[in-house]
Amino acid sequence: MSESSDRLECKSCNGNITILYDEKGVIGYSTIGSLSYDLYDEQEIASKMSASNYINQYKINFENSYDGTCIIKEKSIR
Repeated sequence: MSESSDRLECKSCNGNITILYDEKGVIGYSTIGSLSYDLYDEQEIASKMSASNYINQYKINFENSYDGTCIIKEKSIR
């Protein structure tokens, strides 16, 4: 996983997920635990809105659905 990518890191008792993204949309992910993520479907959803809107919405949904926490980590150099 690249430290130079923007990413959303989410953790819960069900598992962890890290979503990599840039201004164009979702570019990758990794999961630990029982969480699943369909990259192609999520890329399509993200393409219909801005990447920042998608990430913010995913964060809210994850925290509500899994009683977890998410942190947005943006790369410092653009």
